[in-house]
Amino acid sequence: MKPIAMRCTQKQFDKIKNKLSHLSFIMMDDDFTEGTYLINNLSGVIGSISNIEEEGKNSYDRTVFEEWDEDVFLEYCDVEVFPKDWYIEATEENFSVLDEWRFNQTGEKCTSFKVGKTLLSKHMYDVSYYYLGSAQAVTIDEDYKDYKRITFDQFKKHVLKQPDMGQKLTVPITEVKRIYDIACSGWKKTIADYLKRVDANLDITFTKVEVDTMFKAANGSQTTVLESVFGKKVPAIDYDRITTGSVVKIRSTGQCINDLGHIDEDEEAYVVFFKTPHGIFNDGEVFKTEHYGNYCTFIQNGKIILFSAHTKIDYITEVISY
Repeated sequence: MKPIAMRCTQKQFDKIKNKLSHLSFIMMDDDFTEGTYLINNLSGVIGSISNIEEEGKNSYDRTVFEEWDEDVFLEYCDVEVFPKDWYIEATEENFSVLDEWRFNQTGEKCTSFKVGKTLLSKHMYDVSYYYLGSAQAVTIDEDYKDYKRITFDQFKKHVLKQPDMGQKLTVPITEVKRIYDIACSGWKKTIADYLKRVDANLDITFTKVEVDTMFKAANGSQTTVLESVFGKKVPAIDYDRITTGSVVKIRSTGQCINDLGHIDEDEEAYVVFFKTPHGIFNDGEVFKTEHYGNYCTFIQNGKIILFSAHTKIDYITEVISY
């Protein structure tokens, strides 16, 4: 993460706020009328998002930008920015997945799309979903100079919207054979077609839609097998919805202020305070900070657990209920 100060409005900040929810917010000017520069290192503490007046913009080694650029600010905060215009080369590993996605967008098969070709997010002329060119097209043709190359992992995460955690979408062929063995007669043909997509590493990659469809069609014992292959589906955490009374699961990290030994990662915990400038110590003492700090207080099995929320809050691993 690199220090930055960038001229910003309330509307611009609101647009990216959720993408920075893992950081600490200590806003000095609630409506950006005087604090017109958004920074990520208040008082030199990297990861503290705030807005300050112009005279302070050059402090603490910040790179200053006079015009708002959402992508640049996010990059300085180590938030992955997925390009609007992207391209990816079809390889033996990813071809079947790219081809299926392309077919789902157009409803047509195109025999000219093969390994070694390039899939683009859209055609530069008619803004359609895809354009098929050679693997060198985007590096040679000046018209494609603004298209950015993405990895297969980025394609799966941002285009297919595969979950970041909880599920594996690429699994060994031996695991898919286990699914075939427990499938009902109507599904065996579908699973047999999946088996044909094995790559050079003897793995098979599924789309999120395919996995979700299998889970929906599965009975109890089949679901158990699917979970052993793909893992349990864990929804993304919406940090803006967490509040007093939310039920979550937590894990031990270095941001725990006290009583690491009391945390049971398999048990539910109840949120008492979430990202507040006050909290409760394990002896029951309630405190309030004078330094605009952020803390999260939980109760689990009758024990109070206090975490810092100044930077990441990745110690919350799952939300049972908001």
